[in-house]
This record gives sequence, structure tokens and C-alpha cells, in this order.
Amino acid sequence: MVAMLKKILIFSFLVVCIALPLIPSYFYCIDFFDSLFEIYTFSMVSGIFSYYYFIIVLIISARIKLLDILFGHDKVMMFHGILASIAFLSSILHFILKISISFSISFQTITGGIALSIFAIVIIITLLFMANPFIRIHWKSKIIDYSKVKCFHNFSVIASVSMIIHVNIASSTINTPGKQLSMIVIGAVAILLYIYHAGIRLIIQKINKYTVVSVDKLTDSITKIVFKRVSCKNTFFISKFCMRLPLMRLYRIWRKHKSSNLDLCKSLKRNKNTIIKRNPGQFAFFRFKSKAVGFEEHPFTISSETQTIFMSITVKKSGDYTAQLSNIIVGDSLYFDGPYGVFSPIDNGSNYVFIAGGIGITPFISILKSFSKSVIRSNITLIWSVRNVSDLFENELFEKIQKDNSNFTYIPLVDTDITETFISTIKALDKPSVYFCGPPLMNDFIKLCIKNQKLRIHNFYYERFSL
Repeated sequence: MVAMLKKILIFSFLVVCIALPLIPSYFYCIDFFDSLFEIYTFSMVSGIFSYYYFIIVLIISARIKLLDILFGHDKVMMFHGILASIAFLSSILHFILKISISFSISFQTITGGIALSIFAIVIIITLLFMANPFIRIHWKSKIIDYSKVKCFHNFSVIASVSMIIHVNIASSTINTPGKQLSMIVIGAVAILLYIYHAGIRLIIQKINKYTVVSVDKLTDSITKIVFKRVSCKNTFFISKFCMRLPLMRLYRIWRKHKSSNLDLCKSLKRNKNTIIKRNPGQFAFFRFKSKAVGFEEHPFTISSETQTIFMSITVKKSGDYTAQLSNIIVGDSLYFDGPYGVFSPIDNGSNYVFIAGGIGITPFISILKSFSKSVIRSNITLIWSVRNVSDLFENELFEKIQKDNSNFTYIPLVDTDITETFISTIKALDKPSVYFCGPPLMNDFIKLCIKNQKLRIHNFYYERFSL
């Protein structure tokens, strides 16, 4: 029942996103039915599609939890990229058709030109240096700080504001009040969500700060950072923040606690030491308030088990930022946004094959630590492919889980072709679910192997390394 409801919600969301521009396009065509097949009409319709798709792109980039639950955050970002490309092509078509009829310089056309120019630059840079893994690796290590490229991506918000102005002062929009109202409303929703995402969310994270409790260098290139929610030293700040809220909010807090300000502090302190609700295999976005790495935001998988107040990330050195994480010191603060992701199998007696490439083992550390708190019920095989023996930094953990659970099989592969092991493992099980986390090329190879060998699997789940 839940699975069916989820499929209905996914289908409904996709239909709404794709078909939303059809409604204002229909009403526009009705108003200008006599000139339905003229170039000007096609120009306006392509402009409407461009506007709505760019606005939807801005909305879904705000890390909406419901979308993460339905699709998984990495899939949402893939849809974000596809829709942005369609919106950009629609805006190019709108521009070409419009200037083929007539062109005059005005405030309205200038705002449209600014929006189109910024979108063009952002999309080109994104496709070249964020979506392309080969160029991305080269830039990260040779030419420019990759985080600056990510930061530049936020200029699309300026383009969106310029586009909203351009569309809503156009004569074709002003002359159709219903169309103008719908465009203003969806534009305002997108801007408000972005303000929440980029501003209010940071304020919330500042209140719910975390602190680093240990930094362990597992190998020369792999670092484990353990952290927990800040407790007593920030309760005064939290209480002070509460006191600054509007009177009604303060009244509700008082009614709920019916206690003195000191008791409120103790209650907040207790809440900060509770377990963060999360599923094994999920990830989060982190900002370390440290001189060692700056204040950039990066996604990392939570590698700790779920039933503990302590959380950890395990990171491999792969660029300037991750190379400096080992220099973080105990007591440094961090901001936590999450958890996200649907890479969370359930220990319900099913057949699973977990495949990890290198540091892609991190979600499986969390999953297997959580499963092994009791006897593992599912039939699980873990294949961990690495280049060097030293990369097997959790070898002892998996060997212990294998020793304690007869239905768990651990297969470490060091600089070895994974094909034969993978095929034999799949064939030995009855339609297992395959969970993979590793490099994109390895993911493509495994999918091709499943297709060519006609292997029978129940489903294939892929956790992307980066977003």
C-alpha cells in the first residue's frame, strides 16, 4: 500500500512539473487563437515553458524533504539538471523567434538578456566542470578550486529574479491578469524557498550546532571524524534566541514547559543529546567552522550506526578540501543539514548484494553496523573492491560481522577484476537486490554486466558519490 502510494505521488509530481506550463500556454493560445500558428505565438509559448521550468528548477533545488523521500536527493538533482537544460533550450528558442520578428532595447528586454546570459554561463560551466567527471577531476587538482565553481552555480538565482521581472512586466503578461497572477505566485514561492534554503536554514543550523569529538587518521588518505550535538555550553544561546521570538511563540513555549528559564535550558540541553533520527546509508551536508577547511558546504555519507548520539563521516583525500579535513581539531564546530537519501535497505530476510568501490564502502559501514546490532536476518553478500590492501580500513569490522552471522558473506577484492565474483554471487542468489556505491564508471560497468549476462535481480540501487 505504501509502495503504491509512493508511485502515485512520484507520477503525480512528474506530471505536474512537466505539464504545468501547458495551462498558461492554453489560455494564451485561446486569447490569440487567430494568430495560433504565427511565429510570435510560438515565441510566447516557448517563453512560458522556459519560465515555468526554470522556476521549478529553483524550487526543487531547495532540498525539499518530501522530494528526497520520494526520489532520493541525487535523483532529484538529476531531474533538476535535465529540466534546467530543457528550460534553457526553450529560452534560446524564445529569444531567436522573438528577434526574428522585431527587437527593441527596453528595461524588459534588458532583464531578459541578463537572465539568458547568466543561465547560459551557469549551465555551460555546470555541464563542463561539475557534470563531467574527467574535467572535474582535472580542475579540482590542477586549475581552480572546485568549491568556487559550485558557488558560481548560485548565480542562477540572480538570473531567476531577472527572469521573473522580465516576464511579469511584458505586455502579453500584463494584459492577461490570470496568467500574470499565476506567474507571480510561482515565482514568489521559488524565491521564498530559496531564502529559506540559503538563509533561514543556516540560522537553524547555527542553533543546532554540532561539535567534533574525535579525528582519526585511518590511513594516509582516509580520515574519520566523529561528532555530536552541542550540549550545555550553547543552551544559554538557544534560550536567548527563544526569548527573542514573537510573543505568541514564547507563550507556546512557556505553556509547553511550564517551567522557569533554567528548566527550559535543561530541557533544550536534554534535547541536544538525543539521537538524530536517521536511516543507515543516508548522507548529509556539512559545514565545518574551522580554519583548516573554511566554511564551504560538502555532502558526506554518515558512516556511523543509527542508534547513537555520536555520528561520524569517513572521508578519502580526493581534492584540496578533503585533503585538509584531517587538520580539523577536536572542539571545532560544524553545521549539519540532513539526513538525506533513500539508500537504506531493510533487514527483512531479503537477498542483498552490496558492492562498494573504494571509499564507496561508507554507507555499507553504517548499514551493516546497524543490522549487526542483532542477528542479521537477510542473506547479504558484500563485495568491496579496492586498489590497495591499505584501503581496506574496515576489514576487521566486516570479518567480525561475518564470523557472528552465518548469512553474511564478505568478499574483499584488491586490484582484482570484479566481473567473475559479481556474476557468481548474483547467480547463487534468488533475484537479489543490488546496492552499489562507487565511481560512475564502475556503476556503468556493473549495469552493463547485468544486462549482457541477463542476470536476474530484483532491483538496482545506486548511491552517487557527489551532488
